[in-house]
Amino acid sequence: MTTSRTRKERGKKYEKRIAEKIHQALLLHNTEYKHLYETLENPELKPQRDSSSGTFTRSTGDIDLGLARKFFPFTTECKDWKSLDITLDAIFKQKIKSLTSIWNKQIIPAMNKTELEGILVFKAQRTLDFCFLPVDKMPQVFLNRDNFTSIVYSSKWIIAKFDEFIKTYLTMDKIMNELSSTGLL
Repeated sequence: MTTSRTRKERGKKYEKRIAEKIHQALLLHNTEYKHLYETLENPELKPQRDSSSGTFTRSTGDIDLGLARKFFPFTTECKDWKSLDITLDAIFKQKIKSLTSIWNKQIIPAMNKTELEGILVFKAQRTLDFCFLPVDKMPQVFLNRDNFTSIVYSSKWIIAKFDEFIKTYLTMDKIMNELSSTGLL
């Protein structure tokens, strides 16, 4: 039986893991972030679980981005669900309304407080990390790339593998320049 306490602990652990993923992706794909972080030598400046996470009145997302805010400007809400049905059948039948509910109740208020874009990072039992955000926040050219796996949900939302999303987002300028120079854009 899952208690409220074990759900909270699982959520905290997941938030810490996602914060570390953001940090590692930035170190790998953004030389300016890497230089700043290594020069300042302060681990408190890397993305980490926000201490106000879980308190609706103060929270501006589950991740305090620190230095990353400049390079990954997303208020980030994290959910580790055991019971979410993220099968293709559920997506195609539009049965995952819990994602839009979280967006409306938690991410929109956080976006208004921070003036950042929003992203919901989530996983279900035994799945990869996915992200959920409005489809208009991803240029169409990325949705058609071979190395970017995504599903458009209810014609308004995109569900993508989080690792692919963050890599694509952080390398967007490089990809756009390559496409432009080859005449594909």
